[in-house]
Amino acid sequence: MMSSNKNKYKIYSKESVSLPGYIMKYGINKKGRIYAIIRKEGNKNWDNRALIGISKDGDVLWTSALKIEGPNELRIAKDGKCYVSFSKYIYSIAEDGEIAETIVIQLEADQEIGSFAILKDCFIICVQGKKGPNAKVIKTDLKGNLIWVTKIPFKDISYEGIIEMRADNDWKPEQKKDWYPRNWLCLDDNEIIVSNNTILVSYCEMPGSGIGKSYLLNADSGMIKWHSKPAPYESISCLGDGMFLIGSQGYGAFETRLINENGDLINPVSYTHLRAHETEA
Repeated sequence: MMSSNKNKYKIYSKESVSLPGYIMKYGINKKGRIYAIIRKEGNKNWDNRALIGISKDGDVLWTSALKIEGPNELRIAKDGKCYVSFSKYIYSIAEDGEIAETIVIQLEADQEIGSFAILKDCFIICVQGKKGPNAKVIKTDLKGNLIWVTKIPFKDISYEGIIEMRADNDWKPEQKKDWYPRNWLCLDDNEIIVSNNTILVSYCEMPGSGIGKSYLLNADSGMIKWHSKPAPYESISCLGDGMFLIGSQGYGAFETRLINENGDLINPVSYTHLRAHETEA
């Protein structure tokens, strides 16, 4: 019998605020200032987005003149500064919504920033191709000066759960052979996880198969320590001390793997049987 979570969360205030769109990303600094990327209401274009500032009392303070589309990312640094990425730029946003600084990241013409993270004195940036697989992870200082760059491998993608049928094989079902992905993207809302001087990033063929891989890099050198096998991309998380959780869901998979910084599989957990048991109950 499935347990109920209805009392897990408490609502401390029922006051609501009407915003000029749907919140896509947000962050809050120590002063209680909320920065949010919204998709403008009533517009069917998911890439038509705006940056707004919200007070801790829920008042919309400003709408930035910054023109952003997707993909983009919003991060709050420990000092309270807000940074927003779009295309090949990372913008530092002042508390009044003005652009305080524009940081130019040197990319190829076919590349764009997919996601980024802020460390103490640097950016970790996941780069993706606009029209095809062209992925890399780069580390720069806070002015955009390159420290290292690592090319992300993506060929020979396969997964045993993908079955195909073809006319040249009399429509017999068989496992899909290795293929070259049409793209290799660091998706919106993709997390970059840092633990024990290592960096875990993920890329995925989407739109497409939904198959992805995670890569663990050394934070000092950018060297890839290990990468996971191709699997349906779902989510990644961290337990601290170089222990990472990688989840997969789709094509019959419903599992979470616990992997350490050396690439050792500590504990594969499949929830398929649990879900079936709950359904029967």
